[in-house]
Amino acid sequence: MHCWSQRQHWGNDQRRHDLARASWTREYATEHWLDVPVSNPQISRNAKSALRDPRALPFVRDLLDIAVRRASARDIIVFTNDDVTFAQGLTATLLCVEHAAWASRHEFIRLPNLPSCLEILAGRKHCGADLFAMTPAWWCRHRAEFPDMIIGCEAWDLVLRKLMASTGGIELHAAIAHEEHGATWQGRRSDPSALHNRKLAGDWLAKRGLSWD
Repeated sequence: MHCWSQRQHWGNDQRRHDLARASWTREYATEHWLDVPVSNPQISRNAKSALRDPRALPFVRDLLDIAVRRASARDIIVFTNDDVTFAQGLTATLLCVEHAAWASRHEFIRLPNLPSCLEILAGRKHCGADLFAMTPAWWCRHRAEFPDMIIGCEAWDLVLRKLMASTGGIELHAAIAHEEHGATWQGRRSDPSALHNRKLAGDWLAKRGLSWD
């Protein structure tokens, strides 16, 4: 089950997302996937309504809760950003996930075609994680331990990755690729959503004696 936050794209941004979608379609052809895009009308709150943020960004918990409600106990929920390109054969890897897993993207200036696993390895590994996979049971068991953070801002992926690592999750390698582009969050670090995420992440890490790396 593939859950992702749906939004509109324009111009060159759309070409990058189209390439990602082509890789998703290739994996969906294995017939092991259910596509679960989530748009703002499907959720009752967002950063704009809850925090008076300029952007109507969704909360991570809300996105995953929607996926869990649609999932069976045997499903794997795969939560990604909407512009990551799947490695060929990713489906078989994800079907081996027992509890939880995450993957960092490998960065490229431009991806003219869908890359192979070896080509993905040649890219620059990013510090952030853009793919999270989990069983519904894992999410229900650990949901309360994950702070109520907002997607599209810093630190939510750091916290979710560390939560998975501390509860038996594993890292997947050469699983996703991504074209470099300007990061909107870097210019909006004073927005309410950014301050909200950093405060929650800082408290969560400090309580557990963990670092920001």
